[in-house]
Amino acid sequence: MRRGKRFFTQIQKAERPYEYWVEHCEEWRGEKEDRIAVKDFLKVYEMIRPEGTVGDPDCLQRFALQAEQGDYDLIYCDDDVVKNGVRTDPFFRPEYGPETYESYRYIPGLVAVKREILDEYGKDFAEHVRPERMLHIPEVLCHFVKERPADGYAEESDEYARESNDTVSIIILSKDHPELLSRCVDSILSSDPPKGTEIITVDNGSSPENRKLYRDLQRENKIGYFHKPCEFNFSALCNLGAGMAKGQFLIFLNDDVQIPKVSKHFIQRLLAQAKKEHAGAVGMKLLYPESRDIQHCGICLQKSGPSHILCGLPDEREYYFGFNRKTVNVTAVTGACLCIRKSLFDRVRGFDENLPLAYNDVDLCIRLMNRGFVNICINGMYLYHYESATRKKDTLDRAAYEKLKGYREYFAGRHREFIVKKDPFVNPNLTDTRADMSINIEQDWEKSGVEIESGIPEGKIVYVKKGLLCHSDSSVYRISDAYLNEDFFEASGWIFFKRKKIAAYEPAILVSSGEKKVLFDAVRTFRKDVEEVFRRKKDACMSGFYTRVSRKILELEGFSGHMDVTPVLKDKKGRIYICGQRNG
Repeated sequence: MRRGKRFFTQIQKAERPYEYWVEHCEEWRGEKEDRIAVKDFLKVYEMIRPEGTVGDPDCLQRFALQAEQGDYDLIYCDDDVVKNGVRTDPFFRPEYGPETYESYRYIPGLVAVKREILDEYGKDFAEHVRPERMLHIPEVLCHFVKERPADGYAEESDEYARESNDTVSIIILSKDHPELLSRCVDSILSSDPPKGTEIITVDNGSSPENRKLYRDLQRENKIGYFHKPCEFNFSALCNLGAGMAKGQFLIFLNDDVQIPKVSKHFIQRLLAQAKKEHAGAVGMKLLYPESRDIQHCGICLQKSGPSHILCGLPDEREYYFGFNRKTVNVTAVTGACLCIRKSLFDRVRGFDENLPLAYNDVDLCIRLMNRGFVNICINGMYLYHYESATRKKDTLDRAAYEKLKGYREYFAGRHREFIVKKDPFVNPNLTDTRADMSINIEQDWEKSGVEIESGIPEGKIVYVKKGLLCHSDSSVYRISDAYLNEDFFEASGWIFFKRKKIAAYEPAILVSSGEKKVLFDAVRTFRKDVEEVFRRKKDACMSGFYTRVSRKILELEGFSGHMDVTPVLKDKKGRIYICGQRNG
């Protein structure tokens, strides 16, 4: 592909991802219509199309073919909006989930409903079809003209705060952090908890000094305190606390969680969902307190394993039709805040104690789904989570990280059949390599990190004192994410010549250690922030770069320990341009 055309494609992919998806990823169907199949289909089903929409030319054919795969009462598809002749704003719908449906009312788009269901229930047909009798076609077969109507979602009212006879036990694990527990308990007691709520603290071996402080907290706040010196095992300690609990509902809460004043009645909101017959585990949105970025609003299964949806993104924005504002069904919720009926928790035998540090919450949630329950995340309310305040990061301990890999293998072996399937609550047209709910198009970074050249002679390197602008956002060696299949090094930032076309150069990173220098490929990324600063530079939006290099490749190249990483540009002749001047 010529450089100019590739550059245009990169801009299209970054600025107009759905347009790129339609051109390059959407399967061209164009099947010859099977009139007999369509005729037989319309004898059984009524097609319902909302006002202001047009159906895809072969939508009847697609519905008819899919209906032949089984006996369904309701079939629905995905849709988009056509504005000025351009397809935009796709809604890639999930499989049916009762809470997600209540939040989005997403099924009455273009649907096929059995005539007998329509005759019996009329316009409320969707409320009466069992999930296993629904079929979702993950294809855009319906197009709204000009705009899509609002989903009609209304935030939950304060009715959930009314008094009830439900009893609640909050189980908190805490060791040598009485200051965190004090803050957590104070915020719970200030949230107007239901009458009779008990708080149980399980301590697996605090120092004598801290044990005294825990005892003081116990007396002052009338909370339960149980001390059992042992190696940390999240699952075993939670099960121990659950065994002592007297409440009908259990809430597992990290001691580094704080309830903000705006989330008063968070317990009642959790109970309102957990008491539903179909409910499994119920979680809540968690934010990092300083940045107010999202830490958790549900967990999905991706190629690399379980991943926190929208993690690290600022919560001030709405993502994917308000996902981070609504109550939704998800594959799993985090154990940092997890509510469940005690009878159900006992029925599935609690957390798996073979998973002491990781995957225990996801394992529990999948076991609940396998029994027919659905997991729920409340994203219309949030708590603060000072994540990892109570445990050393496994990035600093290679042995601990190897243990995490072992837990991953155990988890994957136990749920292999579930894992190989696509996450039911994430449309296959959405990415399964990132957790940002973006469109599933091949990402350029997947091709990055390829070695271009090693043993680079100084004569090929050009040091530029003026006119070459660059900035490194991060250069990080990542080994902490137990969900990734391989350790890797990543670097990102932006770089461009002030008075030259960006498309004339390719970004790369120069990794060096002592006399050793290796050049690794990088890919362009879209940088709206750079464009806003350098307004006169028309192509500044494509000045970003990103690369990901696996640990194995770095080790093969002889890199270990400290590395210097420098963003560079390279031209057609192989010259390498570095911002600044040569040392020495």
